[in-house]
Amino acid sequence: MRQPSRAFYADTPTGPIALPNIDLYAPARTTFGEYRFQHASDPGPLLSGDLIDFIPAADGLATVCFGDASGHGFRAAMTSSLTRTVLRAKDADRTPSALVRRANALLTRLRSRPRFVSLWIGSFGANGALSFIDAGHGHWFILDAEGHLRAISPIGNIPIGIDPAIDYTPEQITLERGDRLVLFSDGIVEQRDRNGEEFGLRRLLGAVRDAASDAADSVIRAARQHSETASLLDDASIAIIERV
Repeated sequence: MRQPSRAFYADTPTGPIALPNIDLYAPARTTFGEYRFQHASDPGPLLSGDLIDFIPAADGLATVCFGDASGHGFRAAMTSSLTRTVLRAKDADRTPSALVRRANALLTRLRSRPRFVSLWIGSFGANGALSFIDAGHGHWFILDAEGHLRAISPIGNIPIGIDPAIDYTPEQITLERGDRLVLFSDGIVEQRDRNGEEFGLRRLLGAVRDAASDAADSVIRAARQHSETASLLDDASIAIIERV
């Protein structure tokens, strides 16, 4: 059953801000245009500060948002939820630059600062066109159809919630057919086993390459097996967008 939209409020020095008409839930798997989207998460022992969202566009394509709020537990979870709520506001400009600018403006106005979020936002267009902003996230890569890492050199920028005057400029790349763009939180690669060895990027790459259609779930399972514990030590999330 589809969950209803809800209204939220943020407390700022000039008073509460109403954030209406919010659709709170991203699909675990879906297709749009020539792309497939999937994600998976494990909150670990505390509330998760990771952010994953899928925002459909009127032309049948979509924008994907992925981020990680600073800190841990309730504060990080609230920061992440508030950011996602702002990104999800309906009837607003949903280009990457507008989304980042709106979320950054809110976080830098909050009374209980500092709060910041490393955030990646990408709008997926026709013919593999991708316009994205990497606001301090950095944890992502692209695998081609043969499973090789594609060489990319994003400029990137600082996380949102730090500087209200920062200008976040979108970057553009083209995804080829079979390319998989993988976004992940540091909680995956930093999971440690009983000997203190991290899961690391090498195991993450291997889990994605070896998986079939359930790559996101496979990565979370592999991280749990590596940690050898009932729950992960930190929140861990992954999203994969494939051009088919």
